Amino acid sequence: MSLLRQRPGFDDFFNAISRSRGNELWEIVKPMMHQKSSRDWEDLFELVQEAHKLALMMYSGAEEYKFETPTIGQRFQRATMIQRDPWTNVNPPEQLEASGATVRLGITPHVTIRSNNAAGHVRSATVLPAQVLIKTGS
Repeated sequence: MSLLRQRPGFDDFFNAISRSRGNELWEIVKPMMHQKSSRDWEDLFELVQEAHKLALMMYSGAEEYKFETPTIGQRFQRATMIQRDPWTNVNPPEQLEASGATVRLGITPHVTIRSNNAAGHVRSATVLPAQVLIKTGS
């Protein structure tokens, strides 16, 4: 990716693919909008460009990224998940994990990064914990 980014015309290619994918998304999103403004398409285009910039960054380095969406029925793990149920009386993560709560729906993936240093040591870390809806035993 680093070599591709240096080629002449890459910025034009990047903008063309972002515009194309923005148009595809616009066809899906536009009918669902309740209120429209004059900058809606431009805002979506900027969002698509940022997503493509993130992909460029991810594939330009030596790091490895992993995306794992929790499956329905998987046990809740506070180290890798954030509960996003809208109820205000939901138990804290420690109690949810101890009570055996399970995933009702995985909303976003758990994103991790892994890198190797010159000495061969592997470093792994969470970039973004998964957001989930949960199901408790009660």
